Amino acid sequence: MKKYVFFIFIFPFFLLNAQENTQNLTGKVQYVASRNDGIFNKSLKKKLVFTTSQSVFFDPVDEDDPKEKDKKKSEVLNNSKIDSLKKKIEEDNKNNKAHSGTNYNVHKAIDEILFTRLKNREIVHQKGIYDVNKGKNEGYILTEGIPALEWKIANEFKEISGFKAQKASCHFRGRDYTAWFTPEIPVPFGPWKLQGLPGLILSASDQQGDVVFYAKSVTIPYTLSKKQQEQLKLNNNFKSLSLKTYTKKKRQEENRKKKTFEARLSGLSDGESMSRTTFKSFPKEKNYKDLFDKEN
Repeated sequence: MKKYVFFIFIFPFFLLNAQENTQNLTGKVQYVASRNDGIFNKSLKKKLVFTTSQSVFFDPVDEDDPKEKDKKKSEVLNNSKIDSLKKKIEEDNKNNKAHSGTNYNVHKAIDEILFTRLKNREIVHQKGIYDVNKGKNEGYILTEGIPALEWKIANEFKEISGFKAQKASCHFRGRDYTAWFTPEIPVPFGPWKLQGLPGLILSASDQQGDVVFYAKSVTIPYTLSKKQQEQLKLNNNFKSLSLKTYTKKKRQEENRKKKTFEARLSGLSDGESMSRTTFKSFPKEKNYKDLFDKEN
């Protein structure tokens, strides 16, 4: 049997046409997301809510009772290691006890929210990034233009969550992705930053299976409650940066640390030694070549 592959390049006019043709379309997708970094294989629940003009991708709470979010946070706090560490620090301080060299790192959770906005042609991503120097998570609002993903659409189909889905593939920031989208829901959105197909993305995974998204359910129509809308507002106190500026700053900081380490290494006295400790990080975006391609 012959296989046909179609090449599709998404331009703004396609997205505008999608908006015009689906003016009243709203929906919700419940995804199961997994990440495998070679050490841990974690499965998480993720949610995508969309209209014709934008989508928001985030960690879901109870769908019918917004009060469950506060209850869930309270339960996590009361039963977490973080809470135990806080109590230990407070007890040690009260009794004037030293921490015996133990480094207590208490991380404050930051809600991760990702908006894809067609009107402004931008992705706005609220996320927490661990600052080694400060020893805590810092909140950022990172913006970037919607990436122009060059999808290859294949003549292959299967059913996902009751919808006929078609296969597509692309390369994005260091990973090769295979996605399954459904033209039956004609909006160009999908999980995380994967978007730009002529239909909602129901499933996506990279070639190694390290990053996986799969739609467990789709609800159309769907409207966020006022409480949920409040929960999805971006934090005005977080520092706002373009993704490009943030990436530049991160590279500069990494180079600075490297030079500092090399300088200290070259200045060691006889009998002294230093070793570099490494750990395996897990970035979904392995490189940002597309952000810097047009620079001289």
